[in-house]
Amino acid sequence: MSHAGPTWLAPREPVIVRHQEKTTMTYELKDNTGSVFANDRKSEDTHPDRTGTAKIGGVEYWVSGWLHKTKKGQPYLSLLFKPKYADNAKPKQNIRDDLNDQVPF
Repeated sequence: MSHAGPTWLAPREPVIVRHQEKTTMTYELKDNTGSVFANDRKSEDTHPDRTGTAKIGGVEYWVSGWLHKTKKGQPYLSLLFKPKYADNAKPKQNIRDDLNDQVPF
């Protein structure tokens, strides 16, 4: 009886390969909270020293921060909040405008 190769190379039981999906935990912002981190991409003086996100009143914002000093030399952080989504940037339309009974023609 001839063998194709040594039997110690072949597994005695069937091999089952299972692929496990990689799960990534995402941080969900709670209302009226946020985080900023050192900006490691800053390449110009006008770029923010800190960047991050915040959620205020149910709206998500990009947060930019610049480190400054007062006239007395005390450090402080100046912040800018910009809505993440264009829908949040638009002022809400008045409900009366939606209920206008006039026909435009």
